[in-house]
Amino acid sequence: AYNTTKNDDTHVGIATSSNFNFGTGDFTIEMFIFLEKQKNFNNVYDQRTSTQDATTASPIIYIDSNNYINYYVAGAGRNFSSALSLGVWYHVAVTRASGSTKLFLDGTQQGSAFSDGLTYVQPASEFSFGGSKEQSNYNFSGHISNLRVVKGTAVYTSNFTKPTSELTAISGTSLLTCQGSTPFVDNSGNSVTLTPNGDPQESAFGPFTGSEA
Repeated sequence: AYNTTKNDDTHVGIATSSNFNFGTGDFTIEMFIFLEKQKNFNNVYDQRTSTQDATTASPIIYIDSNNYINYYVAGAGRNFSSALSLGVWYHVAVTRASGSTKLFLDGTQQGSAFSDGLTYVQPASEFSFGGSKEQSNYNFSGHISNLRVVKGTAVYTSNFTKPTSELTAISGTSLLTCQGSTPFVDNSGNSVTLTPNGDPQESAFGPFTGSEA
């Protein structure tokens, strides 16, 4: 079964490490999401910490009040998607390859690439998915499955067929979570500590056809 994290006004903390210090290199952040509630901000993934504000060179993926997915870093929105529907699984990926950062929705690039010369910083302390350590009222309402962060590689550089099975720990994987019967553990091999905050729930519900979830 591909169990997921259901985050309704909660979030999951991620222990910081140099594996999340992307510097000027390539990276990938991807996951499946299922949005249940429309609100001003649904933060999906946020590398800011309680002491780092929106001007920090830290990647943020969030859904705005119009249900657009936004990629935000260093004080500005860089890419955004077409509007999402409630109650639908989507695959979302942000990748940087040789200074070009793209947002993909279900394998299709959204808008133009961002010419990205930023030096991304390591989170100063615990950061989060399913919400924000910097903004406590920006928590995600829905399900997250197969969250994977890869340092040093843009897994996708052009349009692709979205994954149809559980993601795996490829070379450079910093974090792999929201999988299987124990979704609040890291399957990357790095033993990253994950700390549920509030009341995130395991859920036998996921994006893959023909599975229990």
